[in-house]
Amino acid sequence: SLIIAAILALAWLLIALAILRSNVGLRARAVREEPAAALSLGVPVRLIQVSFFAVGASLAAIAGCVYAGVIGFIDPSSFTIHTSVQLLAMVVIGGMGNPYGALAGGFAISVLPALLIEMNIGESAAAALQQILFGAVMILVIMLRPSGMFPETKIAKK
Repeated sequence: SLIIAAILALAWLLIALAILRSNVGLRARAVREEPAAALSLGVPVRLIQVSFFAVGASLAAIAGCVYAGVIGFIDPSSFTIHTSVQLLAMVVIGGMGNPYGALAGGFAISVLPALLIEMNIGESAAAALQQILFGAVMILVIMLRPSGMFPETKIAKK
């Protein structure tokens, strides 16, 4: 199941890069930054918004299916505020608007707990230290690199 997850993550990365580099990606950026200006230039704002929402929801559904296959059981109590903070930390640390940022942030946040477990400091101490390190890393990233490790690439003017 982890191999399937890795293959899906790679496929998502390739799809995201292809979309971002296409005319649709350029229009989506315009809609995100200034919907009224995009609409005045003839960009179908509502269609782009709904399409990207649908694609995001589809990818989330696929990820949920893979997660259920790996874990074997899903229940609402599996997704706490801690999970939400972890996901937010992944985006903030990695950088928004760049698929590489999402992967880098996810990797960084996923590896940190594993490293703390290897330190043999006890489960409760590791959990407390993990929260402190998440907060410290997020504050450092926000202060030193507000756009994350991999900020969104700017479009060059021609």
